[in-house]
Amino acid sequence: MSGRGKGKIAGTKKVSRASKAGLQFPVGRIARYLRKGRYSERIGAGAPVYLAAVLEYLAAEVLELAGNAARDNKKTRIIPRHIQLAVRNDEELSKLLAGVTIAEGGVLPNIHSVLLPKKKSGKGQGGSMSPMATATVERVTVRPDDKERFAGRPPLPPAGDAYQPLLHEPPPHGEGAPNTEELQRRTLLSSGINLSKAIMGVGILALPRVFSLLGIGTATLWLAFVALLSYASMHMLTKATARTGLASYSDLVRDRLGLFAQTIHDLSIIANCFGMMVVYLVVIGDVLVGEGKAEGLLSEDCGDRRTVLAVVTLLLLAPLVSATRTRATVGASALGVVAILIWAAITLILFLLAASNGQVHTMHWWPSSRTFKSKGFESAVQMVGVLPILVVAYLCHMSLGHTSREVAYASERQLDNVSVVAVSLSTVAFLVISVCSYGIFGAKGLKADVLSSFTVKALQPIVWTRLAQACFMLVRLGFLVSLLAMFPLQMAPFRDSLWKLLFRQDLQGPGLWLVTYIVLFGVYWAAAYMTSIWGPLIVLGSTAGVLIAFVLPGLLATRLEEELSESRAARRSRMLGGWLLALIGLVIGVAGIVRVLFYRDPISD
Repeated sequence: MSGRGKGKIAGTKKVSRASKAGLQFPVGRIARYLRKGRYSERIGAGAPVYLAAVLEYLAAEVLELAGNAARDNKKTRIIPRHIQLAVRNDEELSKLLAGVTIAEGGVLPNIHSVLLPKKKSGKGQGGSMSPMATATVERVTVRPDDKERFAGRPPLPPAGDAYQPLLHEPPPHGEGAPNTEELQRRTLLSSGINLSKAIMGVGILALPRVFSLLGIGTATLWLAFVALLSYASMHMLTKATARTGLASYSDLVRDRLGLFAQTIHDLSIIANCFGMMVVYLVVIGDVLVGEGKAEGLLSEDCGDRRTVLAVVTLLLLAPLVSATRTRATVGASALGVVAILIWAAITLILFLLAASNGQVHTMHWWPSSRTFKSKGFESAVQMVGVLPILVVAYLCHMSLGHTSREVAYASERQLDNVSVVAVSLSTVAFLVISVCSYGIFGAKGLKADVLSSFTVKALQPIVWTRLAQACFMLVRLGFLVSLLAMFPLQMAPFRDSLWKLLFRQDLQGPGLWLVTYIVLFGVYWAAAYMTSIWGPLIVLGSTAGVLIAFVLPGLLATRLEEELSESRAARRSRMLGGWLLALIGLVIGVAGIVRVLFYRDPISD
């Protein structure tokens, strides 16, 4: 008899191609994807199996490394930031996935036990996948001569030995590479040094003059206010990086605020970094050659100002700005920070000597009536219009992404601690140099550039002539080193923003060096013809400075996605803080522009 269902084996189930191969990844879907390509005629039956095995292996490796990053950050779930850390801190994965964008959004659960390697004692099959996948990956990665593996690894073990993973594992302690904690300490230290040096820039030159105009009390309050705002904006950038996994400031702005906001950000970075490098080179010329009647470190026999700047650009700046990673410039940044601290120590010692001899000039706590003669609106604009100078002094946000990008397995709290240390150290140095210089030289003796006041003639009443000459040399040489160390920290974000604005991609290869040296020539050309730096500084602080430091970080804080662990009160405070920070930045910027356009500048007068 014939009937429906005759001749079939009862109870049979369909078995997928992935199950037959012992894989978790869908072999059938990969096969259909391969057949849709132009290379479909060359696809054999084993190609999707091999590809699925390689993908499964790479996924297992990435998840394992990302799980380690999540564990180091004391998290139970893997977020895109952990995957980004895992890829970036592995040399081979970083090369393999160099052009891959790790998008934000969503979380991955803990690693599946199926994908984790089984730790067994002795020899055996201890891989993270099935025997079929292990054999497939080994077949794919073996060279024809069977003597060397890709990327210079040793040959594969014989057929009975345990499976050796495709990606190398770090050596044990004491055999070369540092462990995770040691690497984390090193990268955090280098990030803190670079961030501190990014803050201790040319803005410090105008701070003593600001203290003499506003008084110690008012200027200290303004300085603390801007320092707190700067830390708050850096904290918001760190939080945005932790939630999205995007370390680049520009990428954060585009992801949260859109393409137009990224264009505004890139233009601000380009204008600020180029302008600051020009200002640095102008001050370097003042330090070496002198300004007006002020003497410099070099004699007239060394050539004119343009010749000296050309030699400095070719011999010192060109090698410094050639570094592609900020970690490579940590030595120069450390020298710059030490130089500023030595300057602060010398100023403090001179102030104490002057105080012991009764030679300290009269210092005011509040603004003098001679400084702000008019009342009402103009006086308020003049008071608030000083803040762009302080904004320039604390502007380091474009370097924050470059320094945090190279930190290995750092949590949000650790990055916040780095910001706190950098801002606190810089604030202490600013206060010591400003207050002590005010007491040593007085309101009449302080010039817009405090280095012009540090002359041998001005220091002779306090110390011996030889000591006055030594202080003059140390302060100027130290600040010269500090300015030279600033160029790499400004050039790196300038290059990235310029290339992303033009081509929406990272700058790599020979084009990086070409852009670097063309920009350096433009900086030299502008510095050779610029005479005063205070007008550009106030304009930069009122426009690009407030956008980079306050407005964009505040808007980023308002557009962050809510975390599961974030309470409603924390979300409201974050939103309110973001809008308040952006509003304060706009007020400072408008006041600075109004002061430049309609009122006199008491700092440079």
